[in-house]
Amino acid sequence: MKRDADRKLVPLTTVAITFSSTTLPKYVFINLFRYQVNTYIPPLVQCYKCFKFNHSAKICRSEQMCSSCSGNHLYKECLTDTLLCINCGGAHLAISRDCPIKKKKLEEKRNLIVNQHRTFASIVKDDNNFPVLKSKPVHKIVNNSDNIVNDSTFLNKKSNVVVEKNNEIEKIANNEIILNAIVKSLVALANSTGTEPMTLNKIKDVFLSNLL
Repeated sequence: MKRDADRKLVPLTTVAITFSSTTLPKYVFINLFRYQVNTYIPPLVQCYKCFKFNHSAKICRSEQMCSSCSGNHLYKECLTDTLLCINCGGAHLAISRDCPIKKKKLEEKRNLIVNQHRTFASIVKDDNNFPVLKSKPVHKIVNNSDNIVNDSTFLNKKSNVVVEKNNEIEKIANNEIILNAIVKSLVALANSTGTEPMTLNKIKDVFLSNLL
């Protein structure tokens, strides 16, 4: 929608689309129809009080001017048919699109917006501003995996030793002959009244004598 010279809203034949990209596509497809994409240039702000540019009537401190003859009155109060633009002095309304001053300012605004888009896109694509992240060297990853494998092998060997010892203890606990020999040896050693020191060889001899 836009406003005409009488400040009435008029429907437009264009559609505004926002793209999540740094560059614009040439075309878009809507309902199977292809439409050309153009950079959106916001309308040039023109004051409806003094009819100068880049500010609105709400903040304008100048006197009311006529958009038709450039006189110091409202255009509705104008009594002359002579057209005089307050900006360029041409024979047209101050709000006319044919005003060379208005065309120049629109072109300046368009160039400013286009250059801003190009500058932003070039910054994003510049490797100096957004360098590629370096990946971790492959050989270090391989070395780490080798260490993990070695540690796993060591743990497996240690686990096997523990299992073997547990199996041996279980075999001894289930062997009645060995258990009886151990009990008899402990009783014999406890009842021993000799003065000889208790050595490993003496304990072994007592155990073997009870085992046979």
